Amino acid sequence: RLIRGAIAVVRKVRFFKGGLNSGAKFHISVGHTTVMATVTFWGAREIARQAEEHLAAQQQSVVENGESHGKSSLGGSADLAGLPRLRFDWDQDFLHQDNYLDSLPDDTDWGGRSSHQPVGKQSEEMPLHWARIEFLTPVYCPMDSLVIGSRLDSEVNANACRLAFSGRLVERYDAKSDNGRLRSYTKKEKVGTVCRLGDPYKRGDDGKIVRYEVFGTDLFKKETNMTQFVGLLIETDAGDVGTIQSSFGT
Repeated sequence: RLIRGAIAVVRKVRFFKGGLNSGAKFHISVGHTTVMATVTFWGAREIARQAEEHLAAQQQSVVENGESHGKSSLGGSADLAGLPRLRFDWDQDFLHQDNYLDSLPDDTDWGGRSSHQPVGKQSEEMPLHWARIEFLTPVYCPMDSLVIGSRLDSEVNANACRLAFSGRLVERYDAKSDNGRLRSYTKKEKVGTVCRLGDPYKRGDDGKIVRYEVFGTDLFKKETNMTQFVGLLIETDAGDVGTIQSSFGT
């Protein structure tokens, strides 16, 4: 089927020395075709957790049923490239990132837990990302195919790797109808003061006295419309996570 764009799970070639910038153009090779495409990278933190879960399920499936193979004749090459068969969730919220991350930060998960490298040798493999590939020329290719992103316009005699990343096509993407379906958010940081603690409760499992509510000041200006913040998650420097329930004071 002729496609104008796709979402792929990709991994940077570790010998490629340049950065992978979102919005940059790459030569994309799929099957026997190489065309130019604009590529956007995101989802490194979220896909790391998804890939770990996928790897555990895949290992269990291999033990029980033996190796499984994809429907696409071009999918086997993606298996050899170490690219997992992941499902893209259109309803998932992704933390905004500007470019491809060569390493995952320690704040990958809520609560300050350290990041997890997904599949393979942690010291050698680059983290997986989602990539939106918008072909400048439509191409015929099935989903699950292996794609290779290159910078073939770089200097031939530069003695540098021109293969930038490899990937597996997961979903078709149409810029006109699907752009609004991709969901992303940006973390905001505000500094305030805890002025009062809520009522104490005795926790049933260990008998400790805890407080589930805190009252803070100086987080927002007096004229701020708080309705847009009610229900949002907040995270402290210590890794405690809570929800804004209502405004307090005048």
